Amino acid sequence: MSLNTGLGNYEPLLQQTRSQKIRKDAIIVVAAVALVAVCSQLLFGQSNDQDFLGAKNQVSMVASQQTLDYPGYYYVNVFAEQRYIVGLSYKFNKNYNIVYNLRAYNRERGNWDDLDMKDFITEMKVNSDEKKIVINQKQDKEQFNTKIHELYVENTDGRSYTVTDVQDAALDSDGKVYAIVQKNISQYDSQFQSETKGFQLYSSQDYRNVEVYQDEIVLVRANGTLEGYNEICVKDISASALDENALFALACPEDPNQTLSQVLRWNDYEETWEKVDDVFAEKIAVVSNTKIYVLVYYTITEITLNE
Repeated sequence: MSLNTGLGNYEPLLQQTRSQKIRKDAIIVVAAVALVAVCSQLLFGQSNDQDFLGAKNQVSMVASQQTLDYPGYYYVNVFAEQRYIVGLSYKFNKNYNIVYNLRAYNRERGNWDDLDMKDFITEMKVNSDEKKIVINQKQDKEQFNTKIHELYVENTDGRSYTVTDVQDAALDSDGKVYAIVQKNISQYDSQFQSETKGFQLYSSQDYRNVEVYQDEIVLVRANGTLEGYNEICVKDISASALDENALFALACPEDPNQTLSQVLRWNDYEETWEKVDDVFAEKIAVVSNTKIYVLVYYTITEITLNE
């Protein structure tokens, strides 16, 4: 299929000196995959309808769940578009080198298709008009061990532009860009001069992540706490471009070395965060207030929630 991301073919950026580490990682991944079935039982408890993930004596928020499996691929990130769920995956080739792929899951047809990808993608968001932003991670040509984050903005009419040293970004329904930049804000005016819908910039010294919820900005401070929204500590936040009432977060784990985080849903009526049962995840992508996709141990799972 062809789903334009404004990107070409991708060549993985790996140092040859890492070959031994890659082979070691391959063994680790094989062992991890063997644990997926066990982990799924732990993460999505199967004992009975009233006991989801060990959450007893409460009505489950989870109505159903299904794993979106594609043999031979291990997913490391997940993003939501209007018609597709996009997964960043990798596999090992015969030389034990890592090859990354961008794959789109059609929610209506229930199948995966390949997308073109040039650089390693860390974020992808769209608004209700399908204006798109992508954050790419690239290697600095002068300093090999230094990573550069580049914002790619694609308008609905096909026009696009890029801005370097952008940590995170989001769009409102009108197409205005909100970006967290890694250098002095005054240096970015010229880079955003082609943005016709306006832009608002924030410093990475103050903020880490940005989202748009009900056309209002949601900011995560550099220390991980939300600005507003009960000021809780979050590992990540995600809002839907299709459902203005959908805002989710991954809570900061008590143990900083813990991989998985509790999934939370914002209750706008009560102005509080609700635990989505005992669902834990590494990454989250939101389609609506009742449909989310979580990444757990290289696997993407679709979860349907009750209102």
